[in-house]
Amino acid sequence: MSEIRAKKSLGQNFLQDEEVIEKIVNAIKPQEGDLLIEIGAGTGALSLALPQENIHYKAIEIDPRAVKILEKAFKQNNFKSFEVMLADFLKAGLNEIINSYPGDVKIFGNLPYYITSQIIFKILESDVNYRSCVFMAQQEVARRITARHGTKDFGILTVACALKTKSELLFDVGPESFSPIPKVWSSIVRLTKKEDMSFEKFKSIMRITKMAFGQRRKMISNSLKSQINLLDDKSEVEQYLNKRPEQLSVKELINLANILNRGSD
Repeated sequence: MSEIRAKKSLGQNFLQDEEVIEKIVNAIKPQEGDLLIEIGAGTGALSLALPQENIHYKAIEIDPRAVKILEKAFKQNNFKSFEVMLADFLKAGLNEIINSYPGDVKIFGNLPYYITSQIIFKILESDVNYRSCVFMAQQEVARRITARHGTKDFGILTVACALKTKSELLFDVGPESFSPIPKVWSSIVRLTKKEDMSFEKFKSIMRITKMAFGQRRKMISNSLKSQINLLDDKSEVEQYLNKRPEQLSVKELINLANILNRGSD
């Protein structure tokens, strides 16, 4: 059992399965010299299983009760380099947290289900340098992150993650691994950063993607009609017009967005 009572308002479900914890740490792949940043560290189930030497660790935790427990635990376990920040990750400055760290930056956490997408979008839309993210997410959200085109799970979140990262669904975690026990299954996903795409490029592709999936039951010819009408030559987009957005691959969506963005310049 956790040392504090979980707060429903914070979406807290404390991980307590040692086998799952070990698998997550292995997925993070902590190496000497890494900066490990944990979002929502809770009372330390994951962080206290990390190597205690030759890494730098920062916890971002919104619950002051958990912060006190973490600080005490790290001192007792002789962590060589740790920092606990009492902060809301969605309001915190990522540049200040990472602070131009010269080594590899790896972000991880058991994310509150209700803000998982917001947290991921904040990281994707940032210009900070990180190597990978390993997140516990609600199974449904994890399927959307890693979905293939042509499936019902393929959507805005899938495209955003694919533009900036290589996404992998690693394994599922049952409700009994948590306290309190949630009503849903969870999954572990890893996002490994690709060669960086500029924020402006990402933003321009996502603008078209959001318009298309905003009316996902409609054909591209209808959902993106206003943008298509701006083109002088519509022949470049003819191959996409009679498809729904989830039928297009990420590569095709990028190509379509590039054409339409030229037309709106």
